[in-house]
Amino acid sequence: MKIALASDTHGHFEALAAELLQEKVDRVLFAGDHLRDAWSLARQLHLSIDAVPGNCDLGYAQAPGELLLSIWNRRILLTHGHRYRVKNNLHALFYRGQELRADAVVFGHTHQVCCEAVNDLWLLNPGSASVWYKNQQATYILLHIDEQNFRPEVRYFQG
Repeated sequence: MKIALASDTHGHFEALAAELLQEKVDRVLFAGDHLRDAWSLARQLHLSIDAVPGNCDLGYAQAPGELLLSIWNRRILLTHGHRYRVKNNLHALFYRGQELRADAVVFGHTHQVCCEAVNDLWLLNPGSASVWYKNQQATYILLHIDEQNFRPEVRYFQG
């Protein structure tokens, strides 16, 4: 199974949609900031999308700030990260992942890619899927997952 991890599109999701259509992903996890983009991606890709709001998603206060998903018997925590102060450090986010016995935590907010395992807990931030922010290159993470594999791969593309 190929799962795209994306976040922080901030209204610029068209290039990501084209990239994911070409990649033929099976599922998308969207870690916030422009939740409306996630719904538009879902329509364009003909997929359901698991998504959480970010700090810029005003009006979505009633939406859950995090989701604990089970995919191929792996527990994945999906959150934007601002409530865990991830721009300062990843400690609170890491401990939340441990508390929930997660195998991975997918988050956004920093617009910086993070793809590392710490004590068997993957911390995965796909960066920003648009280039409007600080002249960075657009990124997402492609997660290859099945019963034997859990392999995240950072992807760079023209946003």
